[in-house]
Amino acid sequence: MSVLVGTAPAPPQGIGVIQLVSAGPDGTPGNGNTYTPPALSADGRYVAFQSDSTNLVAGTASGFTDIYIRDTCLGAPTGCAATTMRVSVANDGSLPNGNSRSPAISANGRYVAFDSSASNLFPGSTQTNGYAHVFLRDTCIGAPASCIPSTSLISVASDGTQANNDSRGAAISSDGRFVAFVSSATNLVPNDTNNGFEETFLRDTCLGAPSCIPTTTRVSVANDGSQANGPSGIASISADARYMTFVTGATNLVPNDPKATVVLHDTCFGAATGCAPSNRSLFVGYAGNSLTAGISWWRLSANGRFSAFDAETNNLVPGGTGQIVGAFVYDDCVAAPVGCIPHTDQVSLTYNGGQPDSGSGAAVASNDGNYVVFVSIADNLLSYAYRSSAVYVRVTCANGLAGCIPTTYLLSFDGNTGIQGNSSYSDYPAITPDGHYAVFISNAPNWPGKLQSNGNNQTWLARVY
Repeated sequence: MSVLVGTAPAPPQGIGVIQLVSAGPDGTPGNGNTYTPPALSADGRYVAFQSDSTNLVAGTASGFTDIYIRDTCLGAPTGCAATTMRVSVANDGSLPNGNSRSPAISANGRYVAFDSSASNLFPGSTQTNGYAHVFLRDTCIGAPASCIPSTSLISVASDGTQANNDSRGAAISSDGRFVAFVSSATNLVPNDTNNGFEETFLRDTCLGAPSCIPTTTRVSVANDGSQANGPSGIASISADARYMTFVTGATNLVPNDPKATVVLHDTCFGAATGCAPSNRSLFVGYAGNSLTAGISWWRLSANGRFSAFDAETNNLVPGGTGQIVGAFVYDDCVAAPVGCIPHTDQVSLTYNGGQPDSGSGAAVASNDGNYVVFVSIADNLLSYAYRSSAVYVRVTCANGLAGCIPTTYLLSFDGNTGIQGNSSYSDYPAITPDGHYAVFISNAPNWPGKLQSNGNNQTWLARVY
């Protein structure tokens, strides 16, 4: 193991891993692995994650990968004890009979969306054919004492009919009311003849809106409502549900732009009267260049302005990454000051702005775009060689603060001792809207409190600044 040494310019004080998240009642690390990106509440206190561990909660294990939520007590009053709760359960608390994955969490930590192949999570479920569905769990965290935890089915048509094919990839609004997801089902909206390829949908659960009627809307359609002529996926949603993004192979969703690879959809939720739902293309490189390679990762910031993504292309920024996969951020100028010009910036850069010598990705941006966490296997991002799949922070200075100097620093190290993870794997970061905290998974065995993570992938909470 090694001890963190300074980079230039120096990173903020007090950063790095501060707490193990995938822990049992006594703080013991999970005896299995965590998978897929974890999700955290707006203040960083609550973290939802997927794990196949059997020691995270008391009682019988399900025998499948489950979704959990951890109260880290971050920012809580004195006396708070960190606890872990299983989320992927039925209304009566019974265990699922299938795997659950890919959590998304509301801003206050109360609602958690996830997808599952279990057929017993929702009363009256007819899902017995092995298809995955999207669910929403009300944990009652922060709710009145009369609240009863419950699980609802999200991947349904407006009339409640369950999806007739796989649904996955949930994204959730800050209040838990809206859940975006991807599905191959053909019965979620009328006259869907998509030939079985995936499409993007938005479910309005009407949570907090008493007179509202729950509805499911297909988002990946053209402005005139015509069906997409190709698949769509990787859905993201802004905190207020006004904006969604999705990656698409369709060529007919944006007027006069058959090369649109990523679409920003304005749902018009909360907008002034007269707003019409519409699409526009994102992701144009410098000098008007379009994307020349596919995308496997795309995350929209909570305010809908910044999108972080991976791409293997050299035409998005001058002097780009060439054939090395890089991490980028696109500023779409939504709700930005007058004069903002949409543009793409590379964030997988060395501490002094140089190009990395290997691949990077899995980037996620704060609301102001100033802090971007990403993963890289490059060994030249710091002022010293560090070869590992590690999580980094890129300070972009997008917020325009005086004296800000763009730089890159390591995040996947023990913030209490300065010890770096002697691991070969850290991945899947997420960040709070203000950029203050992040979570990610890592198999580092030597972090907070010298807890041994037994070689398994665990979920960790870190301070970004």
